[in-house]
Amino acid sequence: TTYGESFEWGERWGFIENYLYRLPEERSGQTWTAEQEYLTVDEDSYMLTPHDYGQGEMLKWNGEEAEEWSLSSHCSDYPNCANDDEDECVTQTADYETHSFCVASDNAEGCNDKNQSNWLEPTSTVGAEGIFGPLASFNYRWFMATLRQSQMRTTFTVLPAYNLPSAPSTCWLARQLATDVRSTPDAWVLLSQFEFHTGTVKNWERFLYQRDTDEIVTRRDARISQTPAAPASSNGQWMTAQPYDWIARAGPRIDLALDDRFDAGRCPVVKVSFFDSVGSGSLLLFYNVSSPDGEGLQERNMSFPTEGDHRVKTATFPLGPHAVFNATGYSTDMSIRGQASGSGSGGASAEQEVVVSLVRVIKGCPETALPTLSPTPRPSFSRAPSLNPSPRPTPLPTVDLASCTAESPMCELTDDTGCPSGCSTASPLDTSTGLYYGGEDCGSNICTCYLWGGPLIGTETVESQEICAAKCMNSSDSSHAFYTENNNGCTLLSRCITMVSAWVGTSSGQGGVTYRKYIAPTSAPTVTPSPTPLPSPLPSPLPTLQPTPV
Repeated sequence: TTYGESFEWGERWGFIENYLYRLPEERSGQTWTAEQEYLTVDEDSYMLTPHDYGQGEMLKWNGEEAEEWSLSSHCSDYPNCANDDEDECVTQTADYETHSFCVASDNAEGCNDKNQSNWLEPTSTVGAEGIFGPLASFNYRWFMATLRQSQMRTTFTVLPAYNLPSAPSTCWLARQLATDVRSTPDAWVLLSQFEFHTGTVKNWERFLYQRDTDEIVTRRDARISQTPAAPASSNGQWMTAQPYDWIARAGPRIDLALDDRFDAGRCPVVKVSFFDSVGSGSLLLFYNVSSPDGEGLQERNMSFPTEGDHRVKTATFPLGPHAVFNATGYSTDMSIRGQASGSGSGGASAEQEVVVSLVRVIKGCPETALPTLSPTPRPSFSRAPSLNPSPRPTPLPTVDLASCTAESPMCELTDDTGCPSGCSTASPLDTSTGLYYGGEDCGSNICTCYLWGGPLIGTETVESQEICAAKCMNSSDSSHAFYTENNNGCTLLSRCITMVSAWVGTSSGQGGVTYRKYIAPTSAPTVTPSPTPLPSPLPSPLPTLQPTPV
């Protein structure tokens, strides 16, 4: 209201279950026209303009409520004979199927009477009165409602105390709330398309953008039914001309641009979720790195194998410390491309379509240190040394890397204790180079130490895996090192706190290895005799116990 605006009040909405509503909406910056099909965000809109409320500038309270997830009111599968969401008729099995003692709707009084002699399955469900459709649609609706709240730059959300379809995605949303381009943990884009009565709406974007050009054209793909779904509704959401969403874009090349203000940090990670539905080959991520002489840029790429098995997959690309995103506006910062197995005519690689849904650029190792929660000085064991150029490390002496000793202080980590299921630290990938991967059940990953947060000392590009091991050996702060052949990345760690899986690839020129440093065993402490005299002996010997005859 005008009155509320005079106090710079925020707003609390409450129908995000219909994840396409409030579009367009000038007040909250949701900008779209039929001529400009891409949904954009106007940060100068009323709701997104910071205001000083007496404690410095902050974003307005701008929230949503995702409340309509109860089974009895919103799920068309709910049995008529049940009373509420806690009824044993629907809670006896994990997927909310009806239990055998839930009787027919015409005998509701005996619904939960386990003493009945004739137990029957219910003959009817609430059907169209369950206003969002079958339970199978709930996870998708939650996924879309969660992403939309992040896209709208909300600062808070109100959630029900029951039936959260996905706690992990809710935790992800919590990290997004009340953040801007400088404080958000990641940038992302959902490559989507929706057909409104008024025109085509493309993409949900949060600081990561995709635009077609005359030369690079993509098409909508991955059609999925909207919610509300039949039998609750056969028309989907009220603002759309078709009851479907398309949650991917397809093409041999998809270019992306990062917001010019987004700082990806020194070791960003890119995650590409895609439908592996085309064929055998590779999904490639092209990006720029600074050249060794510092005079320009070089293009690099990382690959992820495709099989055409029609599964949804996520390719994880750790880009290392020299990735550069310096394009301006919607110019290309990175490119996703498809390549078929084998070669095309003339020995050139044959293009292959990729069907990409969600892309995230996750900040890693930010240049600016995160604020501490107390004025206590950081303890010495977690102090990160400077990553300024240092003299070339002493080359690693020729040693037996199978075991660590005082004479052979560096060795390969080959112990799989604590590794994710199916992943190994050292399944041979190329015996000639001594590089490894995690084994067939680990995909393109390998088991290694946790690579982020407190244990991380730094990541840099080195000439070889031997140089990476030498850097660990010559560092008084480092106990472990992780080397990846694809980008010649060397990550030094102060300790190995837990085991995780990380991408190393399985193709030629890929793979990785984890090194650990020999730690001398601690000698047993010397006990100094006490100067205090021992007490005097007992005045008389203890009596001798005679054995009792059996």
